[in-house]
Amino acid sequence: MFSLQPRHKIAFAVSLLVAGLLCIAAFAGHVLLKENCREIVSRQQLAMVTSLADEMNGKIIAAQKELSAFAGSIPASALADVELLQEFIDNRHHVYPLFYDEIFVLSPEGRVIAGEHVEPAMRSINVSSREFFRKTVETGQPSISEPLESLHLHRHPEIIYTVPLYNSEGSLTAVVAGTQDLLDDKLFGRLVTVKIGSKGYVYIVATDRTLVAHPDRSRILKKDVPPGANPLFDKAINGFEGSGETVTSRGLPVLGSFIRLKSTGWILAANFPLDEVYAPVARSERYLLAGLAVMMLLSCALIWGLLGNPPAHLLRYFGKASPPIPGDQDDSGRLAGVEEALRQTNETLQTLIEASPLAIVMMNIEGNVLLWNGAAHRLLGWSDDEVLGGPIPDTPSEQQEQERAQMARVLAGETLTGLEVSRRRKDGTLIDISLAAAPLCNSHGEVVGMMTIFADMTEWKVAERALRAFPRKKPKS
Repeated sequence: MFSLQPRHKIAFAVSLLVAGLLCIAAFAGHVLLKENCREIVSRQQLAMVTSLADEMNGKIIAAQKELSAFAGSIPASALADVELLQEFIDNRHHVYPLFYDEIFVLSPEGRVIAGEHVEPAMRSINVSSREFFRKTVETGQPSISEPLESLHLHRHPEIIYTVPLYNSEGSLTAVVAGTQDLLDDKLFGRLVTVKIGSKGYVYIVATDRTLVAHPDRSRILKKDVPPGANPLFDKAINGFEGSGETVTSRGLPVLGSFIRLKSTGWILAANFPLDEVYAPVARSERYLLAGLAVMMLLSCALIWGLLGNPPAHLLRYFGKASPPIPGDQDDSGRLAGVEEALRQTNETLQTLIEASPLAIVMMNIEGNVLLWNGAAHRLLGWSDDEVLGGPIPDTPSEQQEQERAQMARVLAGETLTGLEVSRRRKDGTLIDISLAAAPLCNSHGEVVGMMTIFADMTEWKVAERALRAFPRKKPKS
């Protein structure tokens, strides 16, 4: 039966160790990059949607106030004379730019009695059964309708603002209405032209699933997102505000953000395709995989070319050193060559670890540092001479219990990724760190330590705080 020589087995084991270290470092870096990319884009998109929602609220509230001001300026005498009322509207409508020629007056019975450019066909229309009219009459308060088809011949989607008017006896004398075309730039027309990346977009939906504004105009006023078609959309209908990954009703994976318009209860939403969200990660992943493959091939080829045993001081990290290999000590010349090969193998392994851009730390089961690479020195400030043989210095007191719990999980065999912690540098400053940790086992499968990889999150946290302070437009008063 074929069997490997002992030195071949050792070379194979060292190759696996190097490959494992490279894979763990690459995987941890990839996970951190993807998580951070999603978090930053989510916060930026939600900040943008919130700012747009504030702007839309301002427009809607301003329109409602302007209509109320117009209604309050109509003299009682004009309400009793249709011709006088029409003349008043003709002379005053230009003062209210949010509506232009879209202001008209309804009788208490729901018929159009006056307005700018009132088409003859409109005078025969009775809107008393329409929800917007009934709501205004029943509540006696100004209201904003749900999206509906226009009373005009063009039949564009629109919303109607209403203000009831009462006489001195408290009887309803008229309802003043102002319409806004949802396809016009005065309200939402320009909003839906906003592009997020190359294919991302913004839209507005009512809580009954009616699309109020959308880049695809053919979908406006339709309820074409059935329950279950878009999980995050369903959550938003039920009150969720925030960002998350989802799949649209058209099958497109996106990062969606949702925020409510306080003035109407509608939902302002943004969809950013995931392939664009993670495009930077995908590009870096290709380079990472190519570099990882090259490093693994070179390191494995070098180790197998050297055909040596791991050095004794490295074996102490993972368990007891192997006994002398029978048959390998009968030739002093070959032993000298093997010892030189071992030295070069160890130097290669150390070089790979030192070259890592991420901080790599090895600890035994007591939590004492066994390995501390150059990136760890640059990140935290302590040299390897200062930390080897002792615990990682200056964990903030409020996180020491959490650190012990995390270490216990790793020593129990669990691999941790994406943990956010704080560490104190040698100069006393606190920095935010993303941590990944994995157990290290000896040849018997026993956990004898752990390897931890740190990535500096300070710049990400600074960006996060900047996003929280993102200036938002306030509604006009």
